[in-house]
Amino acid sequence: KKASRRCVETVLYYHSTDISPTCTMVVAFARHAKLPLTFKEISYEKGDRFAKDFLKFNPYHCLPTLVEKIKSSEASSTGGQGEDQKGEFSLWESQAVLRYLCARFPESEVVQDAYPNDIRIRAKIDQMLDYRHCTLYPLVCKATNSLLGYLDAVSDEELTSRYKKLDEELNRFASTYLNSEAEFAGGMDKPTLADFSIVPGLAFTTAKKGYKLPARVDRYVESFLKAVPTYVPMRSAFLRKVEELLKITRDKRNAIDDALDARPS
Repeated sequence: KKASRRCVETVLYYHSTDISPTCTMVVAFARHAKLPLTFKEISYEKGDRFAKDFLKFNPYHCLPTLVEKIKSSEASSTGGQGEDQKGEFSLWESQAVLRYLCARFPESEVVQDAYPNDIRIRAKIDQMLDYRHCTLYPLVCKATNSLLGYLDAVSDEELTSRYKKLDEELNRFASTYLNSEAEFAGGMDKPTLADFSIVPGLAFTTAKKGYKLPARVDRYVESFLKAVPTYVPMRSAFLRKVEELLKITRDKRNAIDDALDARPS
């Protein structure tokens, strides 16, 4: 008679948390919850995500990607060792990864607070996750990406218009999801998956000089920073990276303008 033993290593592949909100949300949550993951940072610039070994896990080559390496062995009753049998499970899309980690490690107190078993509370958290992905974050990207060099430059009028729409949505977010004395979105007393998803992307709004988050949203971010200290250094590095990208983009565009001005008429 043989007894089966199963060993699982959970590996999180991610891009630098100093500029990727989608990676930051998962890394920050996993570290705050002290989940037993192996963290492996891979480089966008070097094209690591296009390596054959990575593409077999995720043909969409996006990050973060979670991979579970399952190794089971059978030991005979006489002490002999049977052949190893290996299996792998992979998952991508940041919010799917967040939900899976909660299902995978339900014993964690942080997980229990972040994604409670109550189906109505979970439904509200899922609603806020979808809201972040489908409504709020696209407006953040549209407002900021031209400043950071991800999209072509736009006129000052267009930039002002984009930030106005973003600001209007942030005020609607505050009146809808931050409309109680509770510190976190949806009237929660402790951070949920929704907060881990929403907060990192808001750091991009600093790309426009002088822009300030609505006061209630700013207090919400501060509450998250106090509740999740592991995120604090990630945010600081993120803000430094935003400043770096702003400078790189300005210098490139100034160089193009100078070259155009130097052309003979």
